[in-house]
Amino acid sequence: ADPSNAEALRARAKAYLASGEREKALPDFDRAIELQPGTPDAYAARASFFADTGQPARAIQDYSMAINLKLEHSDIYSARAKAYTATREFDKAEEDFTQAIKLRLDNPEPYLGRGIARAEQQKYRDAVEDFDSCIARKPDHEECWVERALASTGLKDFTHALADLNEALKLNPQDTRAWRIRGAVRERLGDDPGAIADYGEALGRDPKDVRIYMARSAVYVRLK
Repeated sequence: ADPSNAEALRARAKAYLASGEREKALPDFDRAIELQPGTPDAYAARASFFADTGQPARAIQDYSMAINLKLEHSDIYSARAKAYTATREFDKAEEDFTQAIKLRLDNPEPYLGRGIARAEQQKYRDAVEDFDSCIARKPDHEECWVERALASTGLKDFTHALADLNEALKLNPQDTRAWRIRGAVRERLGDDPGAIADYGEALGRDPKDVRIYMARSAVYVRLK
């Protein structure tokens, strides 16, 4: 790539990422920003690199630069919100997902993200409303059903949680997490045999998850 051409450098960096040569990508992203420090796309591209390589704090800095340079669309706010979620700054994630929703009302993903951020702040009713909105826009979005079930457990509404997990498992019977959570919900509903069966299903898909063995063991002890 021409070392004086920022677009060519960004293209080569993306090619490096696609081929798994991540360590070669960052110098090209850095050089592209040196050449075009006022170009928001340059910061957005490097931010995506940082997000994809487990560096959310650095991603937030670059997404913020891109936004300050007037790159203001739904996806950029969602991307920064996900980085805030990764750093467990859930209040900031909630704000960014809200902005993403304002800019594009039809996309289910920001509702999912905001619901998760709200649930982490124990705003369970608000979270349920977000997951409702996600499901209304994409009824086969399995993760929304699972997350709504979790928010319902925060409200001690185990009956609705069970119904949502049933729907999630119809959509994806291989979801170990959904089987594990449904086992816990069935416990709370007093259905110990059902809980044992669900934990067994979860272990059949992930036999190395110690948490599931411990949960099932506690049910066995209670039944003795």
